[in-house]
Amino acid sequence: MAMDIPQLVREINESRWQGVLAITGGGAGAIHDLLKRGGGSAMLLEAIVPYSNASFCDFIKGKPDKFVSEHAARQLAMSAYLRAKKLEEKGNKPTFGIGATAALAKNGPERKEREHKVCIAYQTEARTCVATFKLPHLGRTHEECFVADLIIRMIGDCVGKTEANWIKELGYTEDLLVNREEVKANIEMQDLVHGKIQFWTPKPLSHDGPRIYFPGSFNPVHDGHREIAQIAEEHYTAKCAPPTTAKVIYEISVTNADKPPLDYIEITKRLKQFDGNVILTNAPLVIQKARIIRNVTGWCPTFLCGIDSWTRIIDKKYYHDDPHELTRVLQEMQSLGTKFMVFAREVDGVVHELTGPDYSLAEKAPKIPKNMGCSSTKLRQAAGV
Repeated sequence: MAMDIPQLVREINESRWQGVLAITGGGAGAIHDLLKRGGGSAMLLEAIVPYSNASFCDFIKGKPDKFVSEHAARQLAMSAYLRAKKLEEKGNKPTFGIGATAALAKNGPERKEREHKVCIAYQTEARTCVATFKLPHLGRTHEECFVADLIIRMIGDCVGKTEANWIKELGYTEDLLVNREEVKANIEMQDLVHGKIQFWTPKPLSHDGPRIYFPGSFNPVHDGHREIAQIAEEHYTAKCAPPTTAKVIYEISVTNADKPPLDYIEITKRLKQFDGNVILTNAPLVIQKARIIRNVTGWCPTFLCGIDSWTRIIDKKYYHDDPHELTRVLQEMQSLGTKFMVFAREVDGVVHELTGPDYSLAEKAPKIPKNMGCSSTKLRQAAGV
């Protein structure tokens, strides 16, 4: 039989682990259950209930595509983990972050077909794990208790105190667990996310000719990205003397200037889209990318970007409204031999493309992509993720 909740809570609180919980409302009773018997202060650093959408977005520094989803739970868990790292004073205890977001029964009228579920994730230094549970329709009060128990059992799973077969032993329907996914990161991925290294090639870059770098989130890769890469490769290959094939290398930064880093599941998912022609960096800003690529590879970096990205690169508001800082960054990029190929983009039916001064850094792409209207956001929405 699965360990009962009081015993599991004692074992969690007596472990060396410390963590932060972010629970969006459903199952918030887990916080009370972890504390009501005493000893919880040894484990729980902080608990937050980002109940409103505004609070949720503020905590993860962004807006999820869906508030009740595995991705949203992972974003909560990563933000909670970073908070735990900050609050763990001595720096010698393992830390975790828990994120939970649920759609439970309502006290008032609701659609009968509405799915009741909870997505629970945890993030540690080396692991990202997420699970989705389909809830039996028990009514609001019982579902709250049920989800609170699931959250505590996931914490136990995180700190190694829950039995491996605990889900089957709960005695509920076989389809209780909809999905469970876990990635144990290698040391390079861990170091990149924690800022210990800035550059990692998951697979060796065997191409010895000119490399063009295509920065982006690629969530997911679409036909517009592929067409841009093809246009760039053809253009730069034709310019090479002696003839040499140019190759586009995709670049993904695991960090964002304003958001938590990507978790290990997300990194793994995005890497699977590429066949070795990708690098990961810890460089959210283009000037950081330019420095890293020049220092690591010795090549003067050429970047592919859309007109919207180029507009941000040369807009002083992204440099604290300091025109001198903008000038300094542009001059440094020029000293690094940085170049940009800027592609047109359609916005609300209007084509926007490079015009005016190019700062000796940018050139207009030789073709307007036929698939420039493609959108990763729209693809995610269509897929319902």
